[in-house]
Amino acid sequence: MAFVSTNLTKVCNLLSLATSNETTPGLFFYNAGADTFATVATAGYFTGVTWASAGSIIDVLCADGRHSFKVTSALGASPLTVLSTGLSDKMASGQATTVTAVDTIVTGLGTGLKSVVACFADDVGLTWDMVTCNLGDQNVAPAPGSFYLKSWEPTSNANPTPIAATTFGKKVNWIAIAS
Repeated sequence: MAFVSTNLTKVCNLLSLATSNETTPGLFFYNAGADTFATVATAGYFTGVTWASAGSIIDVLCADGRHSFKVTSALGASPLTVLSTGLSDKMASGQATTVTAVDTIVTGLGTGLKSVVACFADDVGLTWDMVTCNLGDQNVAPAPGSFYLKSWEPTSNANPTPIAATTFGKKVNWIAIAS
């Protein structure tokens, strides 16, 4: 099977919102269907994709497991760097409802938590517009396998600078990865 562009989705930017644009490195998910790791890791597999810049990470679900790749140059121009085979990685997902500006979310993954992404389950509103995740030190705060889910809102209608949210009860979807 060949690369299917509709199976590649950008999940988030890997730089702060203040510096993000269409060429910002991002985190992507790709469903390779019946293609194996060996097929996806071949030079030119992602030919035609030019909007994933160097530094982007592509998490690929292959027929033989989940694998992570780092984009080292323009996609399609050279093979990607394999970050890990991903076969020992564990993944958890869930939906949380915000209670405070900084909620602690328990993933159930235990030690080895290394990455979390989150987004609102519904469209953003005037009093809430962004969530971020923070792994902390994973030893004391938060407890191993947990992360901080932070909610943000604009300072005012005239000032979009984010401040800690004051409106809660918003549903947030999250995905966590641990080794």
